[in-house]
Amino acid sequence: MEVTKYLFSFSLLLLLFQKSYSQTEYYFEVSFKDKGNAYSVSNPEVFLSESSIKKKTKRNIPVDVLDLPLNPLDIQSMGAYADSVTHQSKWRNSVLIKMTDTSAVAQIRILNTVKSVVFLTSKEKKSNKKEQSADKFSAEMNLLSADYGDGYNQVAMVGGHFMHQRGYKGDSIDIAVFDAGFNPVSVTPYFKMTVADELRANGLIKYTWDFLDHDSTVYEKNQHGAMVLSVLANNNNKIKGIAPNANYYLFITEDDNSETLLEEYNWLMAAERADSIGVDVINSSLGYFTFDDTTTSHTYKDMDGHTTIVAKAANTAARKGIFVVASAGNEAQTKWHYIISPADGDSVLAIGAVDGNRKYAAFSSTGPASDGDIKPNVTAQGYRAVITFDQNRYWASNGTSFSGPLMAGAVAILWQAFPELTNLELKKEIEKSASQYTHPDSLLGYGIPDLMKIFMNGDSSDMYDFNKDVLISMRSNPFTDKIGLEMYSAQKQTINFKLMDVAGRLMREENQTIEQNQYMIFGLGDLQNISSGLYFFIATDQKGSSQIYKVVKDQ
Repeated sequence: MEVTKYLFSFSLLLLLFQKSYSQTEYYFEVSFKDKGNAYSVSNPEVFLSESSIKKKTKRNIPVDVLDLPLNPLDIQSMGAYADSVTHQSKWRNSVLIKMTDTSAVAQIRILNTVKSVVFLTSKEKKSNKKEQSADKFSAEMNLLSADYGDGYNQVAMVGGHFMHQRGYKGDSIDIAVFDAGFNPVSVTPYFKMTVADELRANGLIKYTWDFLDHDSTVYEKNQHGAMVLSVLANNNNKIKGIAPNANYYLFITEDDNSETLLEEYNWLMAAERADSIGVDVINSSLGYFTFDDTTTSHTYKDMDGHTTIVAKAANTAARKGIFVVASAGNEAQTKWHYIISPADGDSVLAIGAVDGNRKYAAFSSTGPASDGDIKPNVTAQGYRAVITFDQNRYWASNGTSFSGPLMAGAVAILWQAFPELTNLELKKEIEKSASQYTHPDSLLGYGIPDLMKIFMNGDSSDMYDFNKDVLISMRSNPFTDKIGLEMYSAQKQTINFKLMDVAGRLMREENQTIEQNQYMIFGLGDLQNISSGLYFFIATDQKGSSQIYKVVKDQ
């Protein structure tokens, strides 16, 4: 199953008030009436990073009361009643408290500063010892032969390689990965250099935090995060991630020993911290629907985009200018069937899965959201997606856990190309570029996005537009032995290419067919024997519209 499953307060760390434990731990959310006057929106540098402030200013995102940390006195007051304060949420102006004796709840309710106290869940006490746990993530893993290649298909399917060729690889874009751990060791005991090692060596891992253990060690517990990270960031000569030059922020929010509502609060905490330190994109290959305590489980009705804690958190992150990408889930063949939260979020880009031939992957959770919104929003390759842990071994693995980061990386390289767009404007462009935007369904949503289509509509400096029907981009000018070009067509058609010299003599001619709504690379070859100099390259579509390019032959 798709695993269900946390901010960074610059002035306060989590307060842990240690008391004696009994067998069962009870968790309550305590909401406060206001935040007092300890902090002010006019002085954001006290509680937000410089990067966060710059990005909010650039994207016209105002600093508001949600950004203010909680009142320190409110948090401290819980020490008289609770075993510990486990979470602090500035967006909800609340804390989560853990109690083994609930008799003091009535006293908390009547405090002048308290707005409400809500019981969340209970769980059996477990040791805090870090250990390797069983993998709850669903992934079919098969060792690939070396000749499988570098994962080209999954990147090219969404036009990622087109962006790479133009130098867009996620540079200076900050991506947060929420997961259950980034431990590669037990899966690849003979590893050479892991993806995380590579990123660290290049200075691209900027921050790490484990919201389970409240420390910065994340290369432990589950391997799932390492898989996800490889789809985004691997950068050796075997497999290329879709955003290898981005900056990465790694968060453990998932407790794969249990399934509780607390993990939604971990996700919330991570989103708040990501916002405070200036993250651009959140990738969440996690989702929530049922819990060990079934009385707290969600229903399909809750998948309306704004009911669950984690959907509310994701929407608030989007409101703060972060682009939130969430895997739709692997539940299509289970009793649940539908997308899981936060993929249902109103402002979230939910990602379903297809196979290498662009066909629906049978496990991919279906939509719509319970309020009728199109979900998943778009899809990418999640069946036999190529993943790795190190520079030695590679796998094909199944899950929207991998189609999700493919799109999170796509967002990063697209945002690098169009930094003036807001997160929601970018989300709309991605949906509009997708293969079935005019006829979305509950399996693929708007379909498979095309970054080339977005890029070439946004930057026409190197393309010709046949009435928005065919887009052509020259790849080789000057040329030596061939003329390369990249094309997109809204419909299947045959394009005629001619190369003429300045005297009007035909040097080469060829017809090539392009499929509907596809990006393709063409070439007019065998040109090494023609003389150097100026030529005219002519492209003519089925309607008779032509574009003439001046091209130069080099020796």
